[in-house]
Amino acid sequence: MKDTFEQMICANTLNSEPYAPPVTVANPVDDEPCPPWEFLYTNDLKYGKHVRRGKPENLKGCNCIGGCKPGSTTCACLHRQKQYFGLFGINKEFNYDENGRYVNDEFPIFECNDACGCDEDCMNRVVQRGRQYPIEIRKTQFKGWGVFAKAAIPSNSFIGIYAGELITVKESHERGSVYDIFGRTYIFQLDFWYLQEGYRRDAPPQDKEMDKNQKIVFCVDAFHVGNFTRFLNHSCDPNCGVIAVHINEPDVFKPMLCLFTYRDVKAGEELTFSYAGIMTDEEVCPPALCGGHLLT
Repeated sequence: MKDTFEQMICANTLNSEPYAPPVTVANPVDDEPCPPWEFLYTNDLKYGKHVRRGKPENLKGCNCIGGCKPGSTTCACLHRQKQYFGLFGINKEFNYDENGRYVNDEFPIFECNDACGCDEDCMNRVVQRGRQYPIEIRKTQFKGWGVFAKAAIPSNSFIGIYAGELITVKESHERGSVYDIFGRTYIFQLDFWYLQEGYRRDAPPQDKEMDKNQKIVFCVDAFHVGNFTRFLNHSCDPNCGVIAVHINEPDVFKPMLCLFTYRDVKAGEELTFSYAGIMTDEEVCPPALCGGHLLT
């Protein structure tokens, strides 16, 4: 069963990350061979039945030749990224450095896309190149299945896409009431700060019924569809975080959720992130006592 699970992962991600190192499975705790086989393994973001994909003709790209370069006065992708930094007077350019590591995790990343003229080696194409580090899904003693680095990973490095179904807030509430019965959920709200201004004019009918002050429009649900990132446990002192990344979806309200390391990670170290985002002192467990779940 373990070998079959690993082969399924490889087969289902061959197109999205053909050169990625393997995702393996290990259980040093008991005789469960692999995680519950209850979901479709994929790196893709699947659109729910009430969510429309943005129109391809609305996708805007750059006309750069070769790779995009910092300091360019004509690169449309660079201009778009700088606009968001400029909202807070930050003098930055791309949100990646020359090594493909993010610059500022408080801002979205706008990668080059299929409408761009630059090549695949452009410094502004990172997530779309796929995962670069080997990962292990491993059973833990007290927290169920978790995710571990099989090699050292530098700080600010891309780990993986939080894959799942893109659904409306209304549907997330309906699903959430069912998931509460199971005692677990994989729903992630797309509530980033830069999406808080205004309200979508091209929302599906279900969303137009919401109050105009509703700020969260979409969620990602990894219960039925997802990849290894759905097994990342919570930590009040995490070594990873989520950044919104835009590539080939022209609708700014539909970013991909991408996990990056916050600091250098050692080989064998568990990868974690905070389920609650930035937490107050009252919400945080002492690191030694954090049990992989939020305090209640």
